[in-house]
Amino acid sequence: MCVRKRIAGTARRDCRTSQRKGSVGTPAATGVTELTALTWLPKLIAAIKREYPKAIVEAEVKLSSVLPERLAEDSIDFIVVPGAALSEAYVSRHLASVPNS
Repeated sequence: MCVRKRIAGTARRDCRTSQRKGSVGTPAATGVTELTALTWLPKLIAAIKREYPKAIVEAEVKLSSVLPERLAEDSIDFIVVPGAALSEAYVSRHLASVPNS
């Protein structure tokens, strides 16, 4: 998963704030590859919802070559793509592995 460094701290703070009683969830736009969508995206969304019950996750399925551009344009909040970190401008975390068949 990659998210722009300049928004990573703000996103964490906003996520915590949005979970307060009476608040409305703010949509989080995420970009995922087809492999992610077909394998473990439901588990990821369930984990996010357990931690942040009011979270609204909007997933956009695109090619891995397109997703970093969408993240750089700030048209999505985070991406889930296979492979290494994109650049120093992003915070990257390993979330899971999918065995090759």
